[in-house]
Amino acid sequence: ISNCCPKPNLNFDAFRPSCGKYMPEGKPKMSPCLYECIFNTNNMMNGLELNVENASKVLQQMLGSNKQFLDVYVESMQNCTANAESLMKRMRRNLRRNNCSTMPIFLSYCTIENIFAHCPSTSWRSSPVCEEARDFVVNCKCDANQSVCL
Repeated sequence: ISNCCPKPNLNFDAFRPSCGKYMPEGKPKMSPCLYECIFNTNNMMNGLELNVENASKVLQQMLGSNKQFLDVYVESMQNCTANAESLMKRMRRNLRRNNCSTMPIFLSYCTIENIFAHCPSTSWRSSPVCEEARDFVVNCKCDANQSVCL
């Protein structure tokens, strides 16, 4: 499924001066503390509201000149942020591990799922498996606890 919508690699190097302590060499870059640092140092959020201008600047640094994905990332992040309050309620018990907020990384995961559903047509690789996966993501309904898609 990862081949259905090949996304450009995100470049975190621009954030090394301010958030480098959360970017050890050879380690995955998906840590809640790294994402919290990037969000905070770039003023990407005001409470649960996305600062679209600042988020766009950060995404431009991460994506470079890839305009088609920049637009999809920004729109996806806006969609996910609009649901941040319900996400907070669902994830409340996990919000503070390692003294870092996990909200920024949850928003990032949500954004990536949203991008899969709205992949630019120039990047989408159509196949029965890809179409079925995208249909599932687009039409996903949550259970009563809003934790599992049915």
